[in-house]
Amino acid sequence: KGYYFQAEIMGHTVTWLAPHQFAQELPPEVDFRVMLTFLEFYRAMVKFVNFRLYADLGLSYPPKRNSLRENNSAEVAALEVEMREAGKAREAAADAGEKADAEVSATVAADFGAESEEAKEMQRRVAEQTRMKNTFRGLKVY
Repeated sequence: KGYYFQAEIMGHTVTWLAPHQFAQELPPEVDFRVMLTFLEFYRAMVKFVNFRLYADLGLSYPPKRNSLRENNSAEVAALEVEMREAGKAREAAADAGEKADAEVSATVAADFGAESEEAKEMQRRVAEQTRMKNTFRGLKVY
């Protein structure tokens, strides 16, 4: 009993079992030296299979780890999350600003009348400011 995993590797379905983690009582009639021999064999076989899979893909085995690059990629991932959250906040603020602009236009029209020159001038300024606010929307500036 345990967890069954299954993957398709190069067109072949591979299934393996990971046992549940619990303490077991070791039976005295089992020769664990023989089992260790099989364990060593299977570990060597898995290493060879990994080597062949990497070689077929043109990669070196074992893969080389670059801790500096891993640290840098973690920092970049954190910055991407921050930028995504900031973008969502900007969009929410822009939506709120558009609603406020619509309310201002409605208030101006109610106060000065929709046909007066002052109302038209104020609406033109609000539209110009809105257009300027959206100049760099959706762009990344470095």
